[in-house]
Amino acid sequence: MGGVPKVGGHWKGPTIREIAELSGLGTATVDRVLNGRPGVRDKTREKVQAALRKLSQSAMADELLRIGLLC
Repeated sequence: MGGVPKVGGHWKGPTIREIAELSGLGTATVDRVLNGRPGVRDKTREKVQAALRKLSQSAMADELLRIGLLC
């Protein structure tokens, strides 16, 4: 990931590209899942959700380490 992305000084979660890479899916599929569009299999939706959880936890941990709240 290369650090925690920031927008306006606030923590920003993982990108669609990062989620797609980890889940083994395309960015368009990840976009459909994140925007709640129909036509996505449950198994695919679960892959995206698992990747998002993993990346979000990692990014938040990096941010907490950076600001000194997690040792």
